[in-house]
Amino acid sequence: MERNLLHLLIEPRMVWGKLKIQRIRPLVVLLILVSCGVSEDSENKPLEKLSDASWQMGDFIYKRGVSIQSTSRPNPQGPELRTFVISTSGPGNHGPFSGSSITGYLYEMGDGEYRVVSEDFFFEKGHTGKFITFNCSIGIGVSTGSTMYSTSNSQESVNVTIKDSEYVLTTEKEIILEKELDVHGGVTGAKNQYPFKAKSIF
Repeated sequence: MERNLLHLLIEPRMVWGKLKIQRIRPLVVLLILVSCGVSEDSENKPLEKLSDASWQMGDFIYKRGVSIQSTSRPNPQGPELRTFVISTSGPGNHGPFSGSSITGYLYEMGDGEYRVVSEDFFFEKGHTGKFITFNCSIGIGVSTGSTMYSTSNSQESVNVTIKDSEYVLTTEKEIILEKELDVHGGVTGAKNQYPFKAKSIF
């Protein structure tokens, strides 16, 4: 079911040579994931990592609730592009900061360190090395507004391990994410940037 949903809910992102790379519509997919009941004990998930899977934006810690990963091959001669969407479940307990989601991309090049880059850089040169780009939204669990933060080119990296066909992401150091978009006025009191950390998210 997940692959069919992704196929229906993608949009053109850019052209690499003559082949189109597709970009997922993460908020729509997250709504469908929740409404369809895709849960933390779905098949192909590394179940022993569920208790550890979490991320942090500033002082707020979010626990993984639902997620989906999908692959495509924009260039027949290139590596597969992996898209991942991870979200909390339920309203949360952080007031207007409650609820969070992560959407990102990497080209499958095995275990190891993937350098954090901007989305523009990734879709231009991401297939040439171990790069990762992602955004993190906060405030998605309430109706008072949400704010999305994105990666920029940096020297920081994300450690990637492959477990049960899933790419599991952990940060050794904080990664600074910059505000990119406010939805419905954004999160009241949210800063322009936050340090981000992740532990065994997938």
